[in-house]
Amino acid sequence: MNFIKKGLLAFFATLFLIFIVGLFLPGEYKIIRTHDYKCAPEYVFDYISNINNMDDWFYISKSLDSTLQYKYKNDSLGGLSSVEWNGEAMGQGVLKIDNLIKHKLIKMDLAFQNNSVSKSSKFEIMFDNGITTVKWTDYGEHGWNPVHRIFGLFIDGFLGPDMEKSLQKIEKKLECKNV
Repeated sequence: MNFIKKGLLAFFATLFLIFIVGLFLPGEYKIIRTHDYKCAPEYVFDYISNINNMDDWFYISKSLDSTLQYKYKNDSLGGLSSVEWNGEAMGQGVLKIDNLIKHKLIKMDLAFQNNSVSKSSKFEIMFDNGITTVKWTDYGEHGWNPVHRIFGLFIDGFLGPDMEKSLQKIEKKLECKNV
C-alpha cells in the first residue's frame, strides 16, 4: 500500500512539475529557413504563389500520402486562393494564401484537423546580385497548454528539415531564365 502511495505521489508531482515548467516556456514559436535560387524573383514568386504547384514542392503532398484528395478554391495564379486536403496519413487541413505583395511576399495560413492546430507561413523574396533568396518563416502560438509549450522546444527539429526539403524541391521544379 505504501508503494502505491509513493508511486501516485511521484506521478502527480511529475505532472505538476511539467505544468509549472510549461507555464514559463515561450507561448510562440518561429522557424526560419532560407534558400538561394539563380532565378529572377518573379519566377520564384509565381511558382510558390500558384496553389496548383503545392503538391510538387510542399511537405504535405501525395508523395507522403497517396490518398490525399485536394479541393482548390480560386486557384488563379497570384490570386488569394486556398486548398483543402484530406488523406489517411496527413489527415484533414486547409492552406490559404491571404496576402501577396507582387514578387516580394507570400503569406499563408494553415489549419490542421478541423482547426485544432494552426500556424502561419510567410515567404519573403529578396533579389541581390543575380540571386533570389527566399526566406520561409513558419510561426504560431502554443497558447497556455504546457504540453504544447514543451513540444515547442522541439518543433524546429520536426518541421525545419521538411521546410528545407521543400525549398530544394522548388529549385528542381523552377525553369529559370537568365537573370
